[in-house]
Amino acid sequence: MMQQWWQRYRTWWQRLTSAEQWAWVTVSVATFLGATYRLIDIRVTMQFLADQGRDVITAYGILHGDIALVGPSTSVGSMFLGPLYYYFMAPWLALAGNDPIGPTLAVAVIGIVTIPVLYWVGRRLVGVVPAALAALAFAVSPVAIEYTRFSWNPNPAPLVMLLLLYATWKAWKSSAFWWVVVAIAWAMIIQLHYVALLSLAPAGLFWLADVWRTWRAKDSQRQKQIALWTGAGIGAVLVSWLPLVAFDFRFNHQISKGFADFFNGDPNTASPSVLQSLSRVFREQHGRAMHAFFEIWGGKDWSPWFRTINSSLLVVYVVAGVSALIRWWKSRWQAGFVLVALTMVTSVIGLAWYKGVVFHHYITYLLPASYLFTGVVLVELARRLGFVGKVLAVGMLAYILWLGTLPTTLNYLRPLGWTVDDYKSTAELILERIPEDTEYALTHLSDIRDYRGLSYRYFLLASDHPPVALEDTGSAEMLVIVAENPRQANEVLGSPVYEVVIYPKGEYTTVDIPEGPRLYFIERKEEGASDTNAAL
Repeated sequence: MMQQWWQRYRTWWQRLTSAEQWAWVTVSVATFLGATYRLIDIRVTMQFLADQGRDVITAYGILHGDIALVGPSTSVGSMFLGPLYYYFMAPWLALAGNDPIGPTLAVAVIGIVTIPVLYWVGRRLVGVVPAALAALAFAVSPVAIEYTRFSWNPNPAPLVMLLLLYATWKAWKSSAFWWVVVAIAWAMIIQLHYVALLSLAPAGLFWLADVWRTWRAKDSQRQKQIALWTGAGIGAVLVSWLPLVAFDFRFNHQISKGFADFFNGDPNTASPSVLQSLSRVFREQHGRAMHAFFEIWGGKDWSPWFRTINSSLLVVYVVAGVSALIRWWKSRWQAGFVLVALTMVTSVIGLAWYKGVVFHHYITYLLPASYLFTGVVLVELARRLGFVGKVLAVGMLAYILWLGTLPTTLNYLRPLGWTVDDYKSTAELILERIPEDTEYALTHLSDIRDYRGLSYRYFLLASDHPPVALEDTGSAEMLVIVAENPRQANEVLGSPVYEVVIYPKGEYTTVDIPEGPRLYFIERKEEGASDTNAAL
C-alpha cells in the first residue's frame, strides 16, 4: 500500500512544472511555519476577555437548548451581528468538554488551513508563483496570526473571503450556479464583521458585467440561469437576515441606527458639506491603503521611516498593478487579477468613508486579496525590470518576512498576565467558598466595565452550582464581587454599579487572589440586622 502511494506521489510530482514544484515546497514550508506560529503556547497566550466570555456562554447555551437568533454585539455602533459564529463555536466547545480552548483551536486550525487554500485559490486567480509568495507572506503575517490565536467572530473571515473570491471567479468563468455560492459566502462573511459588507462591491461589479455580456451575446439560457441563481442567492441572504430584521423592529431599530452611526461618526457634530466629505475621503485613501497593504506586515508604530518606506511602496504597487493589468488584459489571469484589484480598491475607498479608527480586526476579510496583490507585485517587478527587478522583489519579500518575525512584532507569543486557567481557578475558588444550597449572584468591578464578569461567569455557569440570573441579583442569598479595580472595601461596597447598589449588604469576607482580584463574599442583610463585617 505504501509503495503504491509513493509511486502515485512520484508520478504526480514529475508531472508538475518546475514552478509548480517550487510553489508546493514553498507552501508546505509556509503551512508548517504558519501552524507553528498559530499553535505554540496557545493556551497560556489565548485572549479570554469579556467578549470571549460572552461568546462561550452563548455557545454553551446553544448546546443546552437556548436558541440564539442574534450574534455578538459590535464594539462600535451598538449593532448585533448574525449568530453564525455562535453555532460554529458550539460543537468545538462540546468536543473540548466545555473548555474554551475548543473554539480557539478551531479558529487556529482555520487559520492554518487558510494558508494552502490561499495558494489553491490564488493560483487560479493570479498564477502559481504569485499565489505561493502570497501564502508564504500570509503565513507569517502578524495580523493573520494574532487573530487566529483566540476565539472571536472576525477571525475566520479570511477563509470565508477566499470562498467568496473563488465563487465570483467561477461564476464569471463557468456556470451561473456559482452566483448563489457568492451570495451565501457574502451572507456568511457579514455575520463575522459588518465592514465586510464592502466585499459585495467587487462581486457585484462582476455580476453586472456577467449580466451585460450575457445580454449582449443574447444567450437566453445563461440569462435564465443568472436570474434563477441570483434569485436563489438573494433569498438565502434575506433568510439569513430575518432574525436581525425582527430584532431591529422589536428594539426600536437599534441595529440600523447603530449601523448609521458606525459609518457616519458622532451624530452630535455638524455634518460636513458634500465637497468637504469628498475631500476627506480622498485624503483618507492614502492612510487606508497603507493599512490594507503594509501595516498588516507589522512594525506600524516603532519608527517614522516605516511610513516613509511604505508610502514609496504604495507608488510601486500602483505602477506594478497597472503594469500587470496591461500585460494580463487578454490572458487567462485577467479576470482573477481584476477581481483581486477591485477588492482592494473598493475596500480602500469604502474604508476611507469611515470616520473612526480602522482596527486590524475590521479588515481581516481583506488579508487574502492584499497578499495576493503583493504576490503579483513581486512577480511583476521581477519580470519587468530584469535583474534589478529580481533584486527588488527578493528585497521586498525579505522585508515582509523580517517585519513579521521581529521580536517586537511577536507580542502575541508572550504569555498573558491573566490566562483562561486563572479565570477558571478563580471561579473554582468561588464555588469552594459558597455553600451548595446557597443562591448567589456575581458582579465584576474593573476598568473595562464588564459588570457581569463574563470571563468568570462562564466557568460558574458550566458548573453544578451556577449563579442566579442578573435580574435576580437583589434577591440572592449572597453577592460575590470580583474586585479588580477598585479593591478597597469602602470603594467596593459603595460602588455605583447597579448590582452592588441594589443588593442589601450584610456581613462579608474577602479573599485575595495572588496577582489577581480581591473577592468579596457578601451575605444578604436581613431586615433589622446590623452591619458586621469580617475580613478573611
